[in-house]
Amino acid sequence: MPSKSSTPMVDESAIRTRAYLMWEADGKPDGRSEHYWSLAYAEAAKPKRAASRAKAAPEKKTAAKKPASKKAAAKKSAAAKAKKKK
Repeated sequence: MPSKSSTPMVDESAIRTRAYLMWEADGKPDGRSEHYWSLAYAEAAKPKRAASRAKAAPEKKTAAKKPASKKAAAKKSAAAKAKKKK
């Protein structure tokens, strides 16, 4: 029976490729394979976590804000018109 883990499933070949590219970009230092593997793993696991959060809590839609008064609205539109003339 497979073990139940909170660790997200990620493509091992994608992790390997990304770790290699990071290692290569850093000048191929010796003895750092675990470091680059963990960086690549964390990077590969992030999008899946973000996607699961987005499904769990959808964003609320907010209505457009209305000006406090007609005077404030008139000032804003006058300022916008003056900007366009410049």
